[in-house]
Amino acid sequence: MVIKLKEGFQDESFVAYYNGELFYTGQLDSNFSDAIQKLIRKDDNAYKSVCDYLEYSGVEDFDCEDDFNISYLLSKLMYYEAVDGEDYWNFDGFEIFPEYELDESIIRITESNDLTRSERINLITSIIEDLEDKDIKGITDSITDVMDTYDPTKKEAVRDGYISYFITYFENDEDGCDFVEKYYGDDTDTFYEELEMACEKYVSTFSSDIIDSFFEYDDDPLNPGSMDFWINGFPRSYR
Repeated sequence: MVIKLKEGFQDESFVAYYNGELFYTGQLDSNFSDAIQKLIRKDDNAYKSVCDYLEYSGVEDFDCEDDFNISYLLSKLMYYEAVDGEDYWNFDGFEIFPEYELDESIIRITESNDLTRSERINLITSIIEDLEDKDIKGITDSITDVMDTYDPTKKEAVRDGYISYFITYFENDEDGCDFVEKYYGDDTDTFYEELEMACEKYVSTFSSDIIDSFFEYDDDPLNPGSMDFWINGFPRSYR
């Protein structure tokens, strides 16, 4: 009996960028792990980003002092996510996607507005931060709806609540619609993908105290920046 493996993207050639600079082209194999290790040995911020991403992704019991180990774990994590159909990763300056996309939708979009995917995601993140200050109660209500409707973890509820809230904003608010039209045109599939990545990246910076705050301050929810100030004495944006 032959068992057919699930078809995914594990055999594709990927391009990997850090802060807009290409540092690897090839499959998600030992060569990719070596490229990650070489990068994080030279860049402490990249090193921390990889450790944070592994922790956020649920990888347990790894030694963040071992650059070989965390590079290996990241490559294996992405490989098996590619097996499951994932083909795009964006976190803290890292952007990894199939090489064939370089001459398809991404270039079509960037030619129209001279922005890279990372830059567009950063623009979305700026909108998230702005609306968070203006309507944290609305965001909290969206998070509560997700928690009441499904059975997620708190972190999943916060992430999905942010995504749900900002999908509604970009679909219904005039400024939100103008943003999508300006930077994405008719390519709404790419917009929704990048919105989800922006929300996931943003929420990944939240501490456990911030996550808990969405479920403990029903009458007067604190936004993440205020929560950090209450705990640490300075806004999250100034860390």
